[in-house]
Amino acid sequence: MDPPEAALPPDLRNSVANITRLSNLSDQDLNKIGAGGFKLWFRITLKPGTDAGAFMESLKRLDNVEIVEPAPLPPPPP
Repeated sequence: MDPPEAALPPDLRNSVANITRLSNLSDQDLNKIGAGGFKLWFRITLKPGTDAGAFMESLKRLDNVEIVEPAPLPPPPP
């Protein structure tokens, strides 16, 4: 399988610092629990200075992308 960044056009790829799978479960474990499609969910970390809103809007327009949502910020320390 191609790396996920291969699905991005060059202008978006240049804004990406890192792409990782959202789940750390193996493909086999995801299939066992009926969540095989979850292996296609990724967390994209953008390079500093990138306009996240504009990046997300461009990402939403790609034919091979179904859902784009910002990750929630971690809760403040107690």
